[in-house]
Amino acid sequence: MEIEGVVSLWGGNFNSIIELENYVSLGYTADGDQIYSKFANEFDFGHTDDDSIEYEFYKEQLVSIEVLLKSVSYSEIISDRFKNLLGKNKFDKPVNAIVLLYDYKHEEDIISSDNVKYIGCVSYL
Repeated sequence: MEIEGVVSLWGGNFNSIIELENYVSLGYTADGDQIYSKFANEFDFGHTDDDSIEYEFYKEQLVSIEVLLKSVSYSEIISDRFKNLLGKNKFDKPVNAIVLLYDYKHEEDIISSDNVKYIGCVSYL
């Protein structure tokens, strides 16, 4: 659900940055119609704007929320909020990629796919 001022976070594992980019990138038909990304299809939220999605790939698997979110927008705000939401400073399992969707609160029953798991949603304002 679109809600201004919130960010939803997913963590997962990919073999490369290219694999992650292919997972989150939109496609287009020859007629210019948008094709939803695999990410959007798996978590059933449809259209995303390139300005509302941010993702990071790491060469090693990490669990620290602070380290994983260090280079993303609003990191100084959302790091502490995700720590509070989860009640700890780390993810349950190591990941090498994160995906953030801004101005979107994920409320679907779908919380994981083959290699990505929904972590939660916090305010970034």
